[in-house]
Amino acid sequence: MPSVVTINRPDVITLIEEVAAKMTGGNKTEAVALAMRKLLEREQRTALCLAATEARSSWPRALI
Repeated sequence: MPSVVTINRPDVITLIEEVAAKMTGGNKTEAVALAMRKLLEREQRTALCLAATEARSSWPRALI
C-alpha cells in the first residue's frame, strides 16, 4: 500500500538528502525509514529505563 509524504521544509529535505547519500546509497525512502526505526528504538529503550527506575524506586531501601 504505497503512500506519499510531502516535506516542504528545506532543512528537513537537506537532512534527508545528507543521510541518504551517506548511509543508504542515495535512497531517501530508506533514509527516512532508518530514522524512524532509530527513533522508535530510542523511545523503547527510554521506556524500559524509566520502567526499571520506577520498579527500583519501589524496592526497600536495604536492597538498593
